[in-house]
Amino acid sequence: MTRFVQTVVAAGVVLWGGVAAAQWQVVDMPDRAQAAVVALPDGRILAIGGTDGAETLATTLVYDGAWSDGPPLLTARRGGAA
Repeated sequence: MTRFVQTVVAAGVVLWGGVAAAQWQVVDMPDRAQAAVVALPDGRILAIGGTDGAETLATTLVYDGAWSDGPPLLTARRGGAA
C-alpha cells in the first residue's frame, strides 16, 4: 500500500497513512518542528532536521512504532520539504 506523510510543522505532529481517511493516524514528534518528513519504502517514517526552538538540528528521527535516532546530517537543516 502506498503511504503518505504530512507534517504539521508548528505542533511537531506527523499525520500518516494510506489512501483511505480511516487509515490515517497522528504521531507526536518529540522536541522538533520544521522538519522534512518522508515515508520510507519499508513503511517507517524519517524526520530530517528541523528545530528544537533554540537551534537548527543536524539530526534525524526514524518512526517504526516509536521514535528512535536516525543517521546524523552533515549540515543542520530546517524548513525542508519533500
